[in-house]
Amino acid sequence: MIPQTERYREMVLESLKNEHQRQLAGRVAGVFKFLRSYALQSYEDPVQVMRDVADTRARSVENLPELLERFEERATAAGAKVYWARNSQEANQIITDIVTAKGIKLAVKGKSMVSEETELNHALEEAGVEVYEGDLGEFIVQQLHQPPFHIVGPAIHLSAEEISDLFVKIMGIEPTTDPVALGRAARVYLRDKFATAGVGITGVNVAIAETGSICLVENEGNIRLATSQPRVHIAIMSIEKVVADVGEALEAIGLLTRSCTGQKISSYVSVITGPRRDGESDGPDELHIVILDNGRSTFYQDPELRQALRCIRCGACLGVCPIYTRIGGPTYGWIYSGPMGAVLNPLLLGVNRCQDLFEACTQCGFCQEVCPGGMKHLDLFNRYRQMVLNGFPALNVRKESKEGTRFMKLFAWGMRSPWRYRVGAKLGRFYLKKHVKDGRIKALPILKGWFQYRDLPAPAPYTFREWWASQESQNVKLSAGKEGSVTHGQ
Repeated sequence: MIPQTERYREMVLESLKNEHQRQLAGRVAGVFKFLRSYALQSYEDPVQVMRDVADTRARSVENLPELLERFEERATAAGAKVYWARNSQEANQIITDIVTAKGIKLAVKGKSMVSEETELNHALEEAGVEVYEGDLGEFIVQQLHQPPFHIVGPAIHLSAEEISDLFVKIMGIEPTTDPVALGRAARVYLRDKFATAGVGITGVNVAIAETGSICLVENEGNIRLATSQPRVHIAIMSIEKVVADVGEALEAIGLLTRSCTGQKISSYVSVITGPRRDGESDGPDELHIVILDNGRSTFYQDPELRQALRCIRCGACLGVCPIYTRIGGPTYGWIYSGPMGAVLNPLLLGVNRCQDLFEACTQCGFCQEVCPGGMKHLDLFNRYRQMVLNGFPALNVRKESKEGTRFMKLFAWGMRSPWRYRVGAKLGRFYLKKHVKDGRIKALPILKGWFQYRDLPAPAPYTFREWWASQESQNVKLSAGKEGSVTHGQ
């Protein structure tokens, strides 16, 4: 998917006009929020489990170089071939070379956000390889050339009629809006692809350094088919997916499934260690694991920014974000949406390209309350804003001087001194009163974007300080009057 994060404002306006999409985004988020809350109650102490997994993610990120080296060593010893890719182009080239060298013309895929990050499908298709997404929702949006609406339900925004029209066109079925019939048609169509594909491509939910294993989580069984039927299995993972041992992996998966779909455990959890061994009935002859950096090691050098790598892609933050629940996923302009996207996209694509994403945040903090990784979203958003304000050469963030930024600098300067605050408040009230119309302030020469969708009430006749001073004056007079009455009575 080609990033379009610069179009965020434009796409937000388009999304807000789509009443159906707005209502759907809210309903979908509400359902997943409820399912997550219910599923967490299966833990004796959900809060402690959240803390434990957050601590695990913190340790994994801090020890990332050592864990990755150990994972490579153990995975290689188990028979897998491990590759390191500095960026999307290298990852795509490695995978394309593997596929084309074996003369493979058909590939099936499990749902993989990191392969969407690299635009792997496009690279394979350019090399003459047919690619089919195995996940039903991903398959539907792939055929429609649309971005996923939600991390869990990519095609949840489409009606049965729209899906029926698509299946009539590509499968030749009779028109139907029966979900069971549509699901059966997709199953028959895709089973043939799984049976004849030369390579299965998946992502990685968790990688285990202790054993060199990769863990894959799903509900539909398409990943099992992609990793057992084709002779070649290629797994692509970003560097932050690794944990120390099996215990940490299972702990993370348990919270992942509860946070993602509201399940204690998903229908299928596959733990794969190396290719098929002698005597095993299924599995690939070759397992290739591509470890993708794509800029992560650059921001890893910053102790605060590296916490973005704690994200486990569960999507819990989407269900509670007041922004996402009104505009939906495609509006964010790339594969990572919601608070998850507002954290990751600036670091992967560039802070300046994604400025509107994190500046749209309401600072409510719900996202970090539900984050299994213990990520501090608000700290990161504020850090990004500081980067834009001051520049940050280490990540090629250019300093952007805006009218609103100059105003905020002046405001901050005034707030640092009591006398400057008092003088500024008087001047500010005088300035604001000149722009009052019908009891409201609907526009100002500065902060034009802020006033585009909101206005302010007119300033009160007097300030709190003035009111307080008048109250003190009245109290002094009242006290003096009472003292005089008592003296007179004596």
